[in-house]
Amino acid sequence: MKNLKKHQLIAIGSSIAVLYGVLCFVAFASAASRTEKPAPVDAEQFADFMEHEVLDIQDLAEGAEVQRRMFNRITPPGLSWTQPMFPPVAPFDAQYFDEQFLAGLLGEDKNSVVIYPLSLIQDPKTRETLIYNAEGELIAAIPVDGATRKWPADADPSRVILQLDLLPTEDVEPYLYTERRIEETFARYNAP
Repeated sequence: MKNLKKHQLIAIGSSIAVLYGVLCFVAFASAASRTEKPAPVDAEQFADFMEHEVLDIQDLAEGAEVQRRMFNRITPPGLSWTQPMFPPVAPFDAQYFDEQFLAGLLGEDKNSVVIYPLSLIQDPKTRETLIYNAEGELIAAIPVDGATRKWPADADPSRVILQLDLLPTEDVEPYLYTERRIEETFARYNAP
């Protein structure tokens, strides 16, 4: 009888140890299989970025015209100048752009998402805003807004080539998250 109680205690203890081991294994396996979700993007940073959303192709041309005039003033006479727009990356919602424009976009990876590099040039004769994709193919020509502007001969705004990367609005959060992580990494490695 005494032997039986000892045998039962050993069996119960062994069962508890095995159960504990299985639970630990499940907990470790569960923790290892979890993927860490990115920290949410700062709401203010997101709002600031979305403030520069390109609403449609006409908005893109108007924004280019404003920046072209600004950069034209600081470009030395007689030179052509390639200048990134401010900001250099702008969100856009594809539903507000025509299919022909979207078909001409060529994507490149940046900050873990696809961006669409563009060059915006003003035609010196027609004053249309010409939009080229990453391979230099013309994908859109936006007519002038009707306002006639006189420029000195050496200050023609068509000599300013603007560059802009379009980013789909659905990719803004991952883009900003990756950008922040890259900045944090550089700051950590460049800290004294």
